[in-house]
Amino acid sequence: MDKTHIIALGPESSGKSSLIHYLSDKFGLPFVPEYAREYLNKLNRKYVYEDLKQIALHQEQVAQSIESRIVLSDTDIITILVWQAFAFPNEGDIITPLLANYNFSYRHYFVCYPDLDWVDDPLREHPNLEDRKKIFQANIELLTSLGAEFTVLKGFGESRYTLASELVNQLQAS
Repeated sequence: MDKTHIIALGPESSGKSSLIHYLSDKFGLPFVPEYAREYLNKLNRKYVYEDLKQIALHQEQVAQSIESRIVLSDTDIITILVWQAFAFPNEGDIITPLLANYNFSYRHYFVCYPDLDWVDDPLREHPNLEDRKKIFQANIELLTSLGAEFTVLKGFGESRYTLASELVNQLQAS
């Protein structure tokens, strides 16, 4: 079965989860929730560098286990790679080696621009808009360097979802 994997990326509080839930409800598609949230909520300590690898591996394993032609994901390894760069800039790189067997040919990324209001959450670390714009740009630069297909999503409510819905319609028709 040819699988298409649609992944929402972007900085914190940019609408990734809302987008994936919207598309899942609208099109009846399975989705992989953001595993980092579940993982971090179970920790009885502050996360450390090595936790990122566990999060990345689990997120991808769950996405690959879903048998559906189109699968939606709230983040993936790209999110973890950008997170690693911002949270642990002096630690080395345990995530990039995971990209060695990563196939971008069946993935499309929706990169959510940080133009939505900040929603406070104990797990979120970047309330400053300028920081979130840097994270957004890091996602764009990384996807571009990897030759991955992506669409930037901006705007509010239905206007934000229109472009994403059009792409999902195209994928379902092909």
